[in-house]
Amino acid sequence: MSLWSVLSSPAWGPGSVVLILVLLLRLSVQIWHKFYLWDLQHCSTDLTGKTAVVTGANSGIGKAVSQELARRGARVILACRSRERGQQALAEIQATSKSNRLLLGEVDLSSMASIRSFAQRLLQECPEIHLLVNNAAVSGFPTTLTPEGLDLTFATNYTGPFLLTNLLQGALQRAGSARVVNVSSFRQSHGYIDEDHLIGAGRPLTFNQNYDCSKLLLASFTGKLAQRLQGTGADLADNLPDLLLGSFFGAPRRSGLVWGAVAAGRERARCLQAVAKLKCPAAAAPTAPPTPAQVFF
Repeated sequence: MSLWSVLSSPAWGPGSVVLILVLLLRLSVQIWHKFYLWDLQHCSTDLTGKTAVVTGANSGIGKAVSQELARRGARVILACRSRERGQQALAEIQATSKSNRLLLGEVDLSSMASIRSFAQRLLQECPEIHLLVNNAAVSGFPTTLTPEGLDLTFATNYTGPFLLTNLLQGALQRAGSARVVNVSSFRQSHGYIDEDHLIGAGRPLTFNQNYDCSKLLLASFTGKLAQRLQGTGADLADNLPDLLLGSFFGAPRRSGLVWGAVAAGRERARCLQAVAKLKCPAAAAPTAPPTPAQVFF
């Protein structure tokens, strides 16, 4: 008896077939997760005495990374555009991680003036930085110029992280052993580089292609940064794909509940993996903890 004959019998209705397919898919995901997904629980890295800065830390990958860093003892600066959402994220991370070494800093990555002000205040508070995670990004916006004459998407996703990283490079080098993590995207393969896009000009872009192009620029910057940081003490720069999860608009074309769940777990784990591999030859002496959930700069 053929397989089709069995499946087409009255005992095997459409509902039964769908159920079996769902169970098989779930089993395959579990097998993939067990053998191919990096297990955070098997990483014993202790970040006590280390200082980390995470942009876009109020949701998505940024929030997950900040929570894990805090759980491992790091002093974490949540760099958020919204004080209100940042406060909420800080309180939630603190409750989960039991850490009192969390600080909230306001910064708008689309504003170069805001970034310079944030970096100045940050360096006064933290002269040494061991980890910088450039995670904040926006998607789904049409060409929109900021008051400084920059395209909003390119400013947030590329120019902002570029400026912030360079302003903090001295603090990263002073830390002795540091890491920069730039969260990129698989969408960068759909982009191309035209410097005029930075000011809202250049070749026309289709919907959301400004996101693709901005992430390609970030990936290019990551490669060059890795070369320049060799031998400086801040000698690692990682470029990781993201999934469009968080408080900004947009979704990958390969959408769907199962794909989204699998990809979200994979990408968050890969980002956490890069963060957890921060070189920590010796933990610095912890400084006095800030007042819980009440520190802003």
